[in-house]
Amino acid sequence: MATSSQSLSDRFTSLEEGQQKWIIRVISLVVVLLVWEGVGRVLGNIFFAPFSDVVVAYIDLALNGEMFQTLINSIKEMLIAYALAVAVGIPVGLVMGRVRTVEQLLNPWVSAMFVTATASLLPLFIIFFGIDLTFRLAIVFISSVWFILLNAYHGAKGVNLDFIDVGNSFNASRLKVMKDIVLPETLPYIFTGLRMGLIHALRGIILAETFIAFGYGGMIHEYSLATADTAPILALILTIMIFGYGMRITLQRLQNRIFPWAEDSQSASH
Repeated sequence: MATSSQSLSDRFTSLEEGQQKWIIRVISLVVVLLVWEGVGRVLGNIFFAPFSDVVVAYIDLALNGEMFQTLINSIKEMLIAYALAVAVGIPVGLVMGRVRTVEQLLNPWVSAMFVTATASLLPLFIIFFGIDLTFRLAIVFISSVWFILLNAYHGAKGVNLDFIDVGNSFNASRLKVMKDIVLPETLPYIFTGLRMGLIHALRGIILAETFIAFGYGGMIHEYSLATADTAPILALILTIMIFGYGMRITLQRLQNRIFPWAEDSQSASH
């Protein structure tokens, strides 16, 4: 028995690092699914449906056809709010990192919002925006913008001062320094912020969907009202998670292709 275990260990260590990583991921996935199935069988579908029932519910929802249209609408909302967060977070973060007055003005507020749970803002958002499309956009925006902004800020603040001095010696304007020196140096940080922001945008749309049932949104809440079975609800959430994970991996591979030198230094954020 010990010899067999030693043989398996030797085979595993002889594999390439990428192969070892995939084997560990597959094993961890299988373990999670088995635990999910077991816990679901114990708790029952009312509290936490087992994975096998979630798969069946997903097939039923897919054959119904309504799920995909509703899901597409929710993903569109997420992407719109995420794009707004990118459009605001990157330029504000860059300016904060390079202009001390702006940093001193905004840093306390940004830090405070960063540590504030989005769920605690929901009652305030309902008062200001109601429960329609604007509410969902605001939730996703607030959930993601701070991660994008702070990564751009730290990247811009850490730009090598020697590069800035070279630009200044050629009488480059502040805008040109920002465009030709600061922005290229900050791009690896920006891509990390985009990945982190996307993850939290995904959480934001799920949070928003569970709180409302209005118009063509609120799909998770609608299904929770229509049935006491958690299987279709988990199927919808799982679908959104898979979509978000695919986008995150796409951004990661794009970053590694454009900035291969940044892969090792930022491996902790994978």
